[in-house]
Amino acid sequence: MNKALILASSTLLLAASAFADVHLGARASLGYASFWGLEEEYNIKEDDGNYSYKESIKGLDGFGGFSFSFGLASYFAINEAVSISPNFLISHHSRSNKLKESYEEYYKGELEDRDEDESPEVTLSMWNIEIPVLGTFNLGPVFLEAGPIISFNVSAEASVDNPKGGDISVEIDDYTSSVNFGLVFGLGKRIPLGDKALDIDARFTLGITSLTSDDADDWLDHTYEDYAPDDRPSDFIIHVGATYWFM
Repeated sequence: MNKALILASSTLLLAASAFADVHLGARASLGYASFWGLEEEYNIKEDDGNYSYKESIKGLDGFGGFSFSFGLASYFAINEAVSISPNFLISHHSRSNKLKESYEEYYKGELEDRDEDESPEVTLSMWNIEIPVLGTFNLGPVFLEAGPIISFNVSAEASVDNPKGGDISVEIDDYTSSVNFGLVFGLGKRIPLGDKALDIDARFTLGITSLTSDDADDWLDHTYEDYAPDDRPSDFIIHVGATYWFM
């Protein structure tokens, strides 16, 4: 991870030092994080009686939750209408979902529904270092921004909150990709503050690479009968943020 930090810092500094008129700012944002790229439902394989029940589960598309980021931003103007803005951000994405699907016990042959209040809640949490490099296009009263983002996974954890007891929490770094890529699109407005400025914007991040590692893919393929190699989760994140340009 030290190498990732060095690479991330170097990318931002080199991009900034290449231009004389560079502006620096502090950025923070809040939003919602989910996944995309999976089917709505998967069925556990019947593996010669090794499973005592058959269960269909919702795909990771059903997970969602609170997300935030903070860090540094910079921009340098290409001309009056276009500028380039590399950001260096630390982010946290928390996605949760209740396991409330029906299941059928083989030895009973009966259908039983779990009460939602008694259903375990699974939460997937990830800390990342993110470097979006955005082109900003001035349209007068507002600006558009778009560009690629590279994300380095710092840590990943899965936890289960079970109302009946037996809560668990495990690290899942081996099952998550260490580096991911995506695309960012945004719309914002700049507010002049004397010789400073404040940007208010909304950004949408769409992952284009999988968040899961090959180890996770092998496990999912073994466990779920209708899981396909292409069914791998990617980021789906919406943020509202502000950048204060202090230099």
